[in-house]
Amino acid sequence: MVMESITATLDAGYDIAQAAADCALPGLSEASCASDLTSMMTNWMSLGSNICTATLVCGDVDNVCAATVTNAVAHVSSVANALIASASDCISDPFICVYDVITAIDGMNGLVADFMAALEICNERGHLPSPLEEDFFLENQFGGVTTIDDRRRLSATGAMAGAAAPPRRPEEGPHSIRHRLDDLVDKLRLRAQDSELLSHRREAAQLRSADSAGARADARDLGTADLTATASSAGILVL
Repeated sequence: MVMESITATLDAGYDIAQAAADCALPGLSEASCASDLTSMMTNWMSLGSNICTATLVCGDVDNVCAATVTNAVAHVSSVANALIASASDCISDPFICVYDVITAIDGMNGLVADFMAALEICNERGHLPSPLEEDFFLENQFGGVTTIDDRRRLSATGAMAGAAAPPRRPEEGPHSIRHRLDDLVDKLRLRAQDSELLSHRREAAQLRSADSAGARADARDLGTADLTATASSAGILVL
């Protein structure tokens, strides 16, 4: 990545030198000037993509989204450069014309591939770091400091010594964020348990109501049967 970045920088410098000659009088050439400028843009965007990729490989910094976007812009400039070249080559040389057109189509394919990759990479949601990731980050950032309290104590010591960095508030640390998330999860779990308990109570009340209604119906039927039997024994016709 470092060598590719150096190559892209040198190519961009060469394009700038060519554009200084082609875009000014007395040797002004519109086609050559446009070709030099689009080639320069391609090299600058390739340089940006290589630097973003180098931060991932050399420094473990996730800049894949930025690398994909800058590479897409490089493909746009490359397509423009190929079309500018074909405007003159297709008049004089059919073979070079076909080469320029195929180069432009290849650049468009690369542009579409970059768009598809960017839609997937740049829309990824972040995740809470694990305790091991937090310790590794703090150890690399603060020179062996592995806890939030140690970092706060270090910042406070530096502030008393005249350092510009103020001590961070406890709620800004990732541990406090995890505690707040745990509290929220516990509250949601308790709310779900309360809802389930309320549902069970409603079902029990409905069952008790149904049992009471059935018991009253049985008692009414039993009372009617006793009344009928008593009237029959007394010789009374019961309608």
